Amino acid sequence: MKDPDALVELLRRRGLRATPQRRAIVDAVRAGGGHVTADSVFQSVRAGMPTISLKTVYETLHSLVAVGELTELTVGGQPARYDTTVRPHHHLICLDCSRIEDVDFHMDAPVAGQRPGFSIVHTDVVAWGRCQDCQALAGGGPEG
Repeated sequence: MKDPDALVELLRRRGLRATPQRRAIVDAVRAGGGHVTADSVFQSVRAGMPTISLKTVYETLHSLVAVGELTELTVGGQPARYDTTVRPHHHLICLDCSRIEDVDFHMDAPVAGQRPGFSIVHTDVVAWGRCQDCQALAGGGPEG
């Protein structure tokens, strides 16, 4: 993710004003460390800007997705997460605490013609399991 000044300038070029709210949202996403929800960003920003709306947070997050600075990840009925890693990658998700981590799986691309008439745009691989912290809480093993 670009630095806050570069992001604000990018949004400006897209016709969006560089408001203090948008700046605070960008700062909260960066501070969130990777896979934030709109609600977690809202709570973080609201601590310093009590009048900010959840709508403003969603609109800003969607704008950042539109300009390619965030990706939106929705899996397993969980709230959408906004990922600061925009290069192609995959995810590990903890079944217990819902922590999401980036991971690179090495996989062969689907064979051309395997699904006639279907054009693959991108792939998302999600591996579900238990993170190290939750394994320790459950008594050690991944099946705990």
